[in-house]
Amino acid sequence: MSEQAIQQNLQDGFLYLVIDGPDQQLIATAGLRDRSHLYHLFVHENFGKQGIARQLWQAILHETLTSEHNGEFTVNSALHAEGLYRKLGFARTEGIRHRHGMVDIPMKLTIDLRQWRTEPSDTHQLTSI
Repeated sequence: MSEQAIQQNLQDGFLYLVIDGPDQQLIATAGLRDRSHLYHLFVHENFGKQGIARQLWQAILHETLTSEHNGEFTVNSALHAEGLYRKLGFARTEGIRHRHGMVDIPMKLTIDLRQWRTEPSDTHQLTSI
């Protein structure tokens, strides 16, 4: 995704979170549309399998779950990312889709707001842009 596309998303009200390393190296980023649809969740390949995606997801929850939020989130998962989203609590809402040259799996997560009690880890610097 281009910087211009991200700038447009920010103007359209998307929430973006970024995890930077000690030298301002981009480690991970996530974008949320309408405070409920996970549009991007990327972790740099050098930092995979370290729990960073979960940390970023917890930060998104911390930023978005308020008394006005209904606790529902959606994502259109790439085929290779379905396992990660399942670990985060998402479940398929339908099978594999082929649309507009893209292949994805629609998934949904519903959080019981009465039981949600967590804080993001501060292992890496977290910046909301």
